[in-house]
Amino acid sequence: MTQITPSSVIQSLSTELVPKRLARLRAVIGRRMKGLTVVMESLYDPGNRSAIYRSAEAHGLLHCHLIDPDAATKPHARAVSRGAEKWLWIEKHANTTEGVKKLQSFGYQVLAADMNGTQPLDSIDFSTPIALVFGNERLGISDTLREQANGTFSIPMAGFVESFNVSVAASIALHVARKKREQLLGRISDLSVKEQEYLLADYIQQSVGRTLLHEMRTKNVLLPNNFL
Repeated sequence: MTQITPSSVIQSLSTELVPKRLARLRAVIGRRMKGLTVVMESLYDPGNRSAIYRSAEAHGLLHCHLIDPDAATKPHARAVSRGAEKWLWIEKHANTTEGVKKLQSFGYQVLAADMNGTQPLDSIDFSTPIALVFGNERLGISDTLREQANGTFSIPMAGFVESFNVSVAASIALHVARKKREQLLGRISDLSVKEQEYLLADYIQQSVGRTLLHEMRTKNVLLPNNFL
């Protein structure tokens, strides 16, 4: 039996795409970042979750994390996300401890957004893998997250209001983080050539509605130091 590999998937399915679409996939993959991710802890509003998906994909992230025991049953607002979740690898965690420990075990610094954060957003060293966490719309981050995270950060504000909407805060943070990570790394992607090939195979499958590599989204392969 012929082994199915990313390169064989690309060879088999790329002919089903017009050249312009294939070039677009390659261009987007060439700007993806695996060392920056966003985490949502117990967000209530599906519109906010969907808006964060959209911002995450637009800023070139590869994956998002949901910390919520009921995440699997909660809908998201597709009209808001505009299909962004199709291109993201979304991992769900049953509780905060599980999510934080897993991210930390794969080399991420877990930093939580907080009005009284210990460091401003633009002072974070984004040259290392960073997971930015955003908490519940009303309660913010949990006490457990505050205790287990590597630190907290704040987004400077100049007006009377004390906080941004959570999806707006995430979008601002990702814009700053993406820009600073590019500057610090000196490149627009932190994926290797092999990783980009793997991702291209996945995106081609998504585009043509075919699945040859069934396990691609079940191995947590997009976490630092554990891609393949």
